[in-house]
Amino acid sequence: MPTKRSKISFVYFDIWWVLMKDFTCSKKFFKLMKKLDVPKKYWKKAHKLYKDINLDIDKWVYPTDYLKELFANKLNIELPEHSNILDEFVNLFKPNIPMHVLAKLVACKTSVGLLTNMHIGMLDMIKKKQLIPNLKWKVVIDSSKIKTAKPEKEIFEIAIQKAQFPVSEILFVDNKQENIQVAQKLWMQVYLYDSCNYNKSAKNFYKWGIQNKLF
Repeated sequence: MPTKRSKISFVYFDIWWVLMKDFTCSKKFFKLMKKLDVPKKYWKKAHKLYKDINLDIDKWVYPTDYLKELFANKLNIELPEHSNILDEFVNLFKPNIPMHVLAKLVACKTSVGLLTNMHIGMLDMIKKKQLIPNLKWKVVIDSSKIKTAKPEKEIFEIAIQKAQFPVSEILFVDNKQENIQVAQKLWMQVYLYDSCNYNKSAKNFYKWGIQNKLF
């Protein structure tokens, strides 16, 4: 969902849904449950529990492995002690190569940053596995380090302050409507990326970027 454009001096990308292929519109969460030996009859309940607690994990209220305790208490199932849920999460992610290329093109012309919800320690693992492009990110806003997460207003205000550009010149690229709406209310420019069709969405972003002199 593009909006009317003015000058773009800074671009914030989301990691999970724009620069990586994660769990969106896929059955990867259920693959995770299978790898963790969770009985199939509990998969949907486990998914709901994870979605309910995910924002608190992103804000460092709980580590990712808190899911072991949650599943034990709510589902009465024990996950293998040797399992590391954070590792298993990251192992299921794949790089979104077309958007890596486009992010590099953007970085040739303007400043770029990351504005992303992250589990504790996940961003370092993602970088090590080269799941996001190796760019000189001017600003990195990692929710797990600042105790606020999208779609909370505070994380956007921090991002605006750290970008050091007029808010009207900051473009925010994300796939969630609730995040886009908050950014719009703060007068950021926005681009709603459809992460259910990565190749088509990358082509659309490229066309939009050409029209708006982003590359």
